[in-house]
Amino acid sequence: MIKHILSPKFKASIRELLTTCKRSKYLFRYISDCQGQAKQKVVYVVEDANWSIQWDGINITKRLREIGFEASLDTHPSFYSKRILSFGSANVFYNFMSKGLLKRNKVVLTYFHGDFGISDDMDEQLNFVLAHKDNLSALILANTTMRERFIQWGFDPSKVNLIPLGVNVERFAPEQDAPAARSQKRRKLGVPEDAFVIGSFQKDGSGWGEGLTPKLIKGPDIFLDVLAKLPNKENLFCLLSGPSRGYVKAGLDKLGIAYKHFYFDDPDDVADLYAVTDTYLVTSREEGGPKAVLEAMASGVPLVTTKVGMAVDIIQHEINGMMVEVNDVEGLVDAVTQLRTDSNLGRRLSHQASQDILAFDWDKVAEEYANLYNRIIGIKDARD
Repeated sequence: MIKHILSPKFKASIRELLTTCKRSKYLFRYISDCQGQAKQKVVYVVEDANWSIQWDGINITKRLREIGFEASLDTHPSFYSKRILSFGSANVFYNFMSKGLLKRNKVVLTYFHGDFGISDDMDEQLNFVLAHKDNLSALILANTTMRERFIQWGFDPSKVNLIPLGVNVERFAPEQDAPAARSQKRRKLGVPEDAFVIGSFQKDGSGWGEGLTPKLIKGPDIFLDVLAKLPNKENLFCLLSGPSRGYVKAGLDKLGIAYKHFYFDDPDDVADLYAVTDTYLVTSREEGGPKAVLEAMASGVPLVTTKVGMAVDIIQHEINGMMVEVNDVEGLVDAVTQLRTDSNLGRRLSHQASQDILAFDWDKVAEEYANLYNRIIGIKDARD
């Protein structure tokens, strides 16, 4: 043991560790791993921000532990060994992946959305991922569009896994006593009882500040164009949630459309906003999910969405939602107008959606992750 500690390779690792990590727990973790005493089997790596990627990691690791996995979260992976490192986004993979981590661990990447030509940053991240395609144990994608892209880009199809985003179907569920409960919740939130409420719960501004510069792949400009063309604006009301919504809020002010903006520390609290929403509107140009598609369906809120991400895979137009082409402002206006004037259509869509979404409960999604991790470490898939 003393000889191992004094080896040049080990001393170099210690110097690197002390340079990059301020807390002594990283030293203990590295030594324990080298001795084969690591206690965590799966480390799910997330962004250090209280937003979607971190919430996914919390849901996944929580349920993995419930079914017998040893799983933890980390925001700064350093000096892990003999683990499955599951990176929750391209961003954390790009920022923290190293040759040492690849050599000492089984590495999995979840990639949500992206294509070449959207931005220089996205091109750089995609090229980084593709440069490491032979070193990854598995790639997780949430929708078939991204699966087709990565296979076309030369990724080994046997490493590509289609695992969707999940939703807590117990928390996001239709109101049992809908009229009375909705009226009470609208009064509590300060939403007019007679308003037609359109929901938009996402991050669509650049950065983590006020968000006055639009994140165009999320379609905030299209969202405002749709609202500008809707009739009877005096009866419209927008519910917003999520960080960096400055661009949309400024646009709503110019249009004279009333709105309220909420941001919750507990992501499941947004379910209270769905409970008072008449239609949820997705106007994105590029998506992995979005998660709001699942939440709206589970909550019994009629959905209008562009053909993006998981919506392409699970929405059947005029059956469990309304779906139009990307950038089709007139199509979005028409779909919202139909739901606004035909309550029977909304009820029919919502009923079917609330049944279809059950397959995407987080418990079932976590089982897919567990099966994948088991295959990576050589344990037979429970489905076989």
